[in-house]
Amino acid sequence: AGPSSGGAVAAQAASAEFSFICECFFLTAEALHLGLIRVIGTYTEEAKEAHRRRDELDAAEERLGAMAGADPNLEALRAQCGRDLQRRLCFDAALQTPDVLSRALAFYRLMVVWLRDLCGGSGVEGDQLPLPPPEVFRAMPEHFVEDMAETLLFVGRLMSYGYLRELGSERLDEFMDFLVVFSGSPLHIKNPYLRAKLIEVLAAWMPDSGDDSGATGRRRRRGNAPVASFASSLFEAHPTAIKLLVPNLVKLYVQIEFTGSHTAFFEKFTIRNNMAQLFEYLWTVPAHRATWKAFAAAESGEAGQYIGFINMLLNDLIYLLDEGMKKIPLIREFENELANPNSDFHRLPQAEREEREKTHRDNEQYARGDFGLASEYVNLLRYTSAEITDALLSESMVARVGSTLNYFLLMLVDPTERRKYRVKDPSKYDFNPQQL
Repeated sequence: AGPSSGGAVAAQAASAEFSFICECFFLTAEALHLGLIRVIGTYTEEAKEAHRRRDELDAAEERLGAMAGADPNLEALRAQCGRDLQRRLCFDAALQTPDVLSRALAFYRLMVVWLRDLCGGSGVEGDQLPLPPPEVFRAMPEHFVEDMAETLLFVGRLMSYGYLRELGSERLDEFMDFLVVFSGSPLHIKNPYLRAKLIEVLAAWMPDSGDDSGATGRRRRRGNAPVASFASSLFEAHPTAIKLLVPNLVKLYVQIEFTGSHTAFFEKFTIRNNMAQLFEYLWTVPAHRATWKAFAAAESGEAGQYIGFINMLLNDLIYLLDEGMKKIPLIREFENELANPNSDFHRLPQAEREEREKTHRDNEQYARGDFGLASEYVNLLRYTSAEITDALLSESMVARVGSTLNYFLLMLVDPTERRKYRVKDPSKYDFNPQQL
């Protein structure tokens, strides 16, 4: 199926007569949606649940110590963890078959080329899509894009770049072109969560590290030089990515705030964490940094998009640091009670002690999550503000930035305040007061 103009496709749709190849294309898309994509979704959900049970088992064994072996509930949990492992290995055997993934990726490569062409944007490198979106594109099922993203994300999470390399560099460029361009086009993909999933795919493909140009490298390690080289060339030599990726990330960072979903406030942090990791890597790439600085210079006016980005970044940072700092004194209080054999805690009934311990574990988890994300945002502000200052020093932002800095510095350096935040192992919660 070769590329055809959007007008030709619209004319064919109007005729209501479709070729055998066309019917096979849509049947394949539906078969993958009901088969492979459903299995990947089940695998992902079961993996999360298995991880949760494993953490629960580890925490219980640590809490009970030598008594853990005699607890029938723990025995049942261990047996379930064993069954979880068996199911995961069965899933791995089915899903990690190279031929299955390679054929699926080849089909989705055809799909992204076709969808790009439907919009009239085929062959236009480094440019946004023509507007408005054609009717024939708007008629396509949303799951076409979502299924493609789920497959790429699954492969990226497995770090199985060998499957992607089998498609050839030109075909990988077509995936990159689609991900970058459509993630920044809310008129073509109205669902902000779907555009965020495209960014999640890019974060999964992202190389391990760049150079030493200011970012600190909190990203995961793959330990595979050929993989790192392959992924780097995909991000650093693609003209569309160089021109549009940073601006589209900045715009989506702001847009994800206003989804209308009742869970949007919490979901945005996961999405923005993926963006923060991408930002950190892109800052180390000279071509992307140049695009970033040019975009910031053009959008740092009072109504500019970069001002909106910095404003949202500060909102997130203030919330996360404030929530994390509230949890640390509670953790400190529990540690002191636990260490003091004469404290009221040791005289509580067993049920109340277990409830207090659960609350403590929750506080630890929340603090770790809050400080982990806050560290990403502090780092983002640190390395960008070394070279991009106009937005932070604008009339609408400078007072807010100053008051934010003073508020948290008082907590971290004032001798009286500082005592409240001393815990046994701050690194356990990603809480490093000196670095912060």
